[in-house]
Amino acid sequence: MNHTNSRREFYIKALLFLVLLISFTIFLDLLVQSIEFNPEDYKKYLKKTNHLFFLAFFFGIIATAIVQSSSAITTLAVAMVAKGDLELGHAIPIVIGSNIGTTITPFIFSFVHSEKRGQFKRALAVAFSHNIFNVLTAILLIFFEFQFGFLSHISTWLGHITYTSMGNNSLLPFFKDGFLKPISVYIIRLIGISWITAIIGFTGMYLSIKGFVKFFTSKNLDQDSTIVNKYIFAQGYKTFFTGLISTAVVHSSSATISILQSFISSYKINTRKAFYFIVGANIGTTFTALLAGLFNKETALCLAFAHFLFNLIGALTFGLIPWLRNINIIVAEFLAEYFEKFRPYLIIYISFLFFIIPLLLICFF
Repeated sequence: MNHTNSRREFYIKALLFLVLLISFTIFLDLLVQSIEFNPEDYKKYLKKTNHLFFLAFFFGIIATAIVQSSSAITTLAVAMVAKGDLELGHAIPIVIGSNIGTTITPFIFSFVHSEKRGQFKRALAVAFSHNIFNVLTAILLIFFEFQFGFLSHISTWLGHITYTSMGNNSLLPFFKDGFLKPISVYIIRLIGISWITAIIGFTGMYLSIKGFVKFFTSKNLDQDSTIVNKYIFAQGYKTFFTGLISTAVVHSSSATISILQSFISSYKINTRKAFYFIVGANIGTTFTALLAGLFNKETALCLAFAHFLFNLIGALTFGLIPWLRNINIIVAEFLAEYFEKFRPYLIIYISFLFFIIPLLLICFF
């Protein structure tokens, strides 16, 4: 009898988690689709960056921070490279910038956990770890790309080999937009007013994350924290592949890392264990651009490979080298503790990193 009840309880928990995950993904996509994201407007700015390397980089940061989706900006860049509107060498800094811009979302949703100081600090530590990892990788690779065309040369070689092996034909658009996207598109068409759907999307995401927090802090599930640690966070490679696969399926590192924040804040899993998930999520998010590249011309596939290489090199450099990994974790935890005490400064930090500094440098260049 107890065995039957335990099995039933397990299925109920699994179904509830699935409902929360699907709800979060739909609301996230609803928010992204509702923002006034007119590709034609962005294309005008992208064309202006075609011969200005650093302007393209800063544009990638701001555009992704506004749209809240690196996949949207990266896929748009892939499409423009495929059409010949944008050169590969100047699309790559946009992709590098978008990897910084996408780290704004975990900062925003850290405030979901702001009611309890301990939870807020752990959620912030995840956001800072993600942010520091991507910023350091960007600093490293933007230099080598500008000086030597490092990513351009390697991605061109990989793209050519892959495209040639497919017989110079792109793949059929299978799973191109994800199976949940039609739902958000239908809701937007049904309501018809973008700012209302944007509010619904943001509110739905907030409530979904609140649901995750409640889910992970329930008494029954709290007793199962050892199981979560054993099967997901016990070993680095397990955590890494969990982040990679879940992000590839959901098509959003912002979504999976925001859910990770609920894990961290509830189960008291430390930043060190979460770091491997973040690295895996960064690689998993390149799946969308790779799909878009496979459906287009060789140059578009090259850009998708550049996006993948950016995150792979970051993982190999700042993930595998112990002292660099430790620096990330120590600094993330220090900043989380500091900004938990001085929260207004966190808003200033976000404003300067994602908007004010890039805008000033765009004006300069």
